[in-house]
Amino acid sequence: MAQGQLVVLDKGAKAQVSAGQVFEVTQPGKQVVNQPGEYQYQAQADKTPREVTVLPNVKVGELMVIRSYPWMSLAVVQQATQPIKAGMQAIPPSSARISHER
Repeated sequence: MAQGQLVVLDKGAKAQVSAGQVFEVTQPGKQVVNQPGEYQYQAQADKTPREVTVLPNVKVGELMVIRSYPWMSLAVVQQATQPIKAGMQAIPPSSARISHER
C-alpha cells in the first residue's frame, strides 16, 4: 500500500477504534546475532544456537481511520516511507498495539 490508498484494519468500534484516529505503522525489528564486539544478521541456513537480539520496530508510515465498523475499520495511508505490507503493526495513539491486515 502507498500514500493515499485505503487499508482495512482488523479492529473496529468494539476495540475503541473511531474515525479520525491516527495510527503509526511499524515494521518488526530485525533479529541480529550477538558476538562479542560485533553484530550480524543470522543466515536462514545457520542452525548454530547463538544469542539473538531483536532490534526496535521501525516506523514506516501513518494511517488515519475514516470509517469504523463493529469488527473492522477503513483507514487511508497518510504517509509512507516504504510500501506497507501485511504483517506490519498499526499502533494507535494510546500506544496499545493493534495488528492490522490488508
